[in-house]
Amino acid sequence: MSKKSIEIRKKPYSLLAISYSPFASGTARGFTLIELLLAISLLSFLIGLLWVIGQDASEAAMVENQRQIILDETGRTEGDITRYIQEAARVATSYTDPTTGEVSLTSPNSLVLELVSYDQSGIRLSGVMDRVVIKPDPEIPSTLIIQTIPGMGSRRANQTRRPLTTLANLDFHYFLPGDTETTDPGAFSSVTRIQVNLDAQVTVKNRTVSANFVGGGKLRNHQVEN
Repeated sequence: MSKKSIEIRKKPYSLLAISYSPFASGTARGFTLIELLLAISLLSFLIGLLWVIGQDASEAAMVENQRQIILDETGRTEGDITRYIQEAARVATSYTDPTTGEVSLTSPNSLVLELVSYDQSGIRLSGVMDRVVIKPDPEIPSTLIIQTIPGMGSRRANQTRRPLTTLANLDFHYFLPGDTETTDPGAFSSVTRIQVNLDAQVTVKNRTVSANFVGGGKLRNHQVEN
């Protein structure tokens, strides 16, 4: 019997059959401490930048909202003052509160008006005048006071309003017939036109928000005091 030779052939390795593991490879590596610190620093910077942008947007919205509030309040207040001026019969030099004894004077910064009185039926009351006092609050100068004092039998309400709490400046200018400006209290009853400059101001997040209105007009019911 002939011996059959037994041949052992080694199967060649296939490149496709070799699996790769980064943990087993000598060339694989993880992040270094410096790389991790740089990544954390960059992430912190981006978060901080987004926070700053968000804060700026929030502050801008607050400032714009406050600006709109001041514009609305100042505009309404100026409108009320203009309406009283146009309704007025004359400018009074002063008014003394019968309850408190407080005296309000007509000046470049305050105004006392006398208005024609009407009863509940709309009939004019002879010899009776309503009064309107417009001035800064003596205790809180940034607050504007508008006080209406009805005459005997008048339909006008007796009230004190504070329509503006951000007052920065209040100026009245008085003009005689012929548009001549006067500061003489003795001539106030002859004033036929008043100009009012109203400034409001408030600080929001270290930003100053302000509004300015110019109003007034002619005293449509002007009467020289007898």
